[in-house]
Amino acid sequence: MKTEFKFEKIDIATSKMSEMVSFYTEIFEVRFKEIVENINGKEWKLYLGNLGEIEFFLCPNEPSGTEENQLGVHQFHLTVSEIEKFVETVRQKGIQVDQVPFGKGKLNFCLRDPDGNPWILSN
Repeated sequence: MKTEFKFEKIDIATSKMSEMVSFYTEIFEVRFKEIVENINGKEWKLYLGNLGEIEFFLCPNEPSGTEENQLGVHQFHLTVSEIEKFVETVRQKGIQVDQVPFGKGKLNFCLRDPDGNPWILSN
């Protein structure tokens, strides 16, 4: 059986939040919900919307672990059929794959592309 993949979410960390919100609202007509969260004792504004049928999330660089002047981190979430088999195949190719705590009740793993962009895989 061939492994099937489906995008489920895109996260982008940015140091230009208002510009990013405006861009995606104006260009792609994303309607964002502003979420205020307390992370490490500081309030942060996060933005959640949908781009096509994919959940689309913007967050500030700092709480994402991105350096202030670094370009944003792009994090991709992918649903994978037969996830355990796929993870084992990837590990056999020498790629590090770690289990991560994303989403309740799901089996989740993370691997990174050569640029360091994280791919979150879930069942």
